Amino acid sequence: MGIAAAACIVFEDAPFGIEAARRAGMRAVAVCTGHSPEELSGPHVITSVRDYNELMNNNFLRNLHAATA
Repeated sequence: MGIAAAACIVFEDAPFGIEAARRAGMRAVAVCTGHSPEELSGPHVITSVRDYNELMNNNFLRNLHAATA
């Protein structure tokens, strides 16, 4: 895709996926549908949410873009 890993955000609900994002140099959002925030934590995890609906209801991407612009 031609996008630097540091510019990507992974939305992940599994510990191995959170770890894969870290190893790839990407930031992550922990989606806690089956795991606790503690199980999906890491220095690259920028936030955790209960489910994808929470992301949508909070305008996560819009707010993230505004915060980083």
